[in-house]
Amino acid sequence: MKKVITFILTAMMITGLVSCSKDKEKSSSTKDNTSSSVSESSSEAEASLAESPLEVLNTVWATYEEAEKFPIAGGDFSEENNNMEGPGKFSIEDAEAIDSQLGFPVASIAKIEDAASIVHMMNANTFTCGAYRVKKGEDIKAVADEIKANIIARQWMCGIPEKYAILTAGEDVICVFGAVNIVDVFTAKVKTSYPTTETVSEDNIA
Repeated sequence: MKKVITFILTAMMITGLVSCSKDKEKSSSTKDNTSSSVSESSSEAEASLAESPLEVLNTVWATYEEAEKFPIAGGDFSEENNNMEGPGKFSIEDAEAIDSQLGFPVASIAKIEDAASIVHMMNANTFTCGAYRVKKGEDIKAVADEIKANIIARQWMCGIPEKYAILTAGEDVICVFGAVNIVDVFTAKVKTSYPTTETVSEDNIA
C-alpha cells in the first residue's frame, strides 16, 4: 500500500514539474515574442526614416494627388541643385542664402550637415519648406527652437505668411510657413509619411 501511495505521489510531483516547466517555456516564449515584436517595431521605425532631407521632401511631395499640387521649385539657385518641378537639395555653404530664402538662422548653420527645400513658385510666403539634417551630437530640439526664434523675428517681404510649423522626424528638422491651408495639408502628409514625426511648434504669424 505504501509503495502504491509513494508511486502516486511521485507521479504527481513529476507531472507538476513538467507542467511548471511548460509554463516557464510558454512564459519565456511569450517574452521572446514580445521582445521580437518590439525589436521589429523599432526596426520598422528606423527603416521609415529618410536617408536625407531631400528624400523626406520627395517622399512627402509624392503623396500629393494631382489636384492638390501647386507650382513649386526646390533647391538653391545652382545648376546642380535647382529643380523647377519638385523638391531640391539646398547647399549649406552659403549661410546667408539659406537664412534669407528658408528662414534657417545663420548662427545655427554649423549644427546641420544637409538641407533641402520646396518653395511656392509664385510667392515664397505662400509656401516655403526647409528640411535640415542635424549633425550627430547636436540637440535637435534646440535647433528647432533656434529656427522658431528666427522665423518669429523675421522681417517679411512681399506679404506675411499666415502660419508656421516646425517638426522633427528622425534626425531631420522640417520648417514650413505660408498659407494656413497649405501648411496644414503639408504637415499632415509629413506625419502620414513618417509616423514618428513630432510637432515642436506651430502658430499663426499674421
